[in-house]
Amino acid sequence: MRTCSICSHQQRPEIDRALLEGIPLRDIAERWGVSKTAAHRHKGHVAGVLRAQQALTVERLLSDLADLQQRALRLLTKAERTDDLRGALAATREARETVMAIAKIIETSELEGRITKLEEIIEQRRAHEQGKD
Repeated sequence: MRTCSICSHQQRPEIDRALLEGIPLRDIAERWGVSKTAAHRHKGHVAGVLRAQQALTVERLLSDLADLQQRALRLLTKAERTDDLRGALAATREARETVMAIAKIIETSELEGRITKLEEIIEQRRAHEQGKD
């Protein structure tokens, strides 16, 4: 089995960072003198780190949105106690918007996970086919 040229590259940490930052493979290839194909293959080696990083970002976003939702619900309760209909309506809208944002983030992160799994399957099949040649 062929070893990854980027795994043994002197500037691997910089290349890994660029991949994690989402810099286009074409730019990585040009900047560090590697092939676009090698950068794509190596991306699979740092995919676990990338997924963990994305999961933390999604977790933080969901946590922040949950905090906002709690604030909106507290404002709604306060507005209802004081018969502030405009305030209650505004707080209701905010609570609804945070629920919609949470749902969208969850949906997007699930879709990204499916795409990543499909990319891994495709990469495994390509490697398998290349091994037959």
